[in-house]
Amino acid sequence: MFPVVLQPRTLVRGCFSVCLALLPCLATAGGFQVAPTIVEVAPGTHVASLEVRNNNDQPVTVQVDALAWSQNEKGDQLDPASGGVVVPRIATLAPHASQLVRVAVQGESDHERAYRLRLREVPPPPPPQAAPGGPAAPA
Repeated sequence: MFPVVLQPRTLVRGCFSVCLALLPCLATAGGFQVAPTIVEVAPGTHVASLEVRNNNDQPVTVQVDALAWSQNEKGDQLDPASGGVVVPRIATLAPHASQLVRVAVQGESDHERAYRLRLREVPPPPPPQAAPGGPAAPA
């Protein structure tokens, strides 16, 4: 999970500052990573970018979800996010390729809002199986 924080309006044109504090991410089964570890959206803008890189010798499909994040006495609370857009939400990366992911924040606010980005590897489909009594699937 990667935190995204919307800070209150600043004195500079009353715009937001968004901070994506991205922790280094290496999937255990895969091998994709996310960079940079911190991304800031300057006042007057509403978009941040990060790069997802496939370190594998095989293609990898990654899904990105934005979640509203808050904390209470029971710990972290994650809910589906509104007011933000992630593009692309799902991407298939060729071996050793990278994909630029953009996070856009919609609307204005006078209070802090925090989000987490969840990046997950989508498992590949199972190999085709031979039909009973039919020819075997190619290996």
